[in-house]
Amino acid sequence: PTPPTNPQPPTLPHPFDLTQAVKDASGTYRLDPDLVTSVIRAESGFNVRAVSPKGAQGLMQLMPQTATQLGVKNAFDPQANVEAGTRYLRELLERYNFDLIKALAAYNAGPQRVEQYNGVPPYYETKAYVARIVRDFNKKKLAAKSAKPSSAKKPTAAPTPAN
Repeated sequence: PTPPTNPQPPTLPHPFDLTQAVKDASGTYRLDPDLVTSVIRAESGFNVRAVSPKGAQGLMQLMPQTATQLGVKNAFDPQANVEAGTRYLRELLERYNFDLIKALAAYNAGPQRVEQYNGVPPYYETKAYVARIVRDFNKKKLAAKSAKPSSAKKPTAAPTPAN
């Protein structure tokens, strides 16, 4: 028997829909899906198989210990990774009273470093990481705002006061 000339990678039982996974996880943990997408872009560049030099894995670059604590059996399972990463981000936001900068710094450098430095640690990588996500997130929000229908800007008749 001759081997197939064009071997195909194994197909998943169902295709992974990142947009839907982000939407689902964001809804569950009450986070803005654009924020989660910005974190994924910064963490892995949307590479499901990404592995950092320090060992973080998958779309949201979960460290093995963090993944285990979050109940993730396979950090390369994109659905599980996005769900757990989003939950972890929510936990960090709650821990830092919804201070996004501190939560992002903790996601990158670890909560112990944010506590050690009482804020963003003085690491170039962490400062650049936080700035990159905030810039990407703000760009998405600005684009969404300018994409709103211009009809909202048209003057309308003044409402009649209720008596």
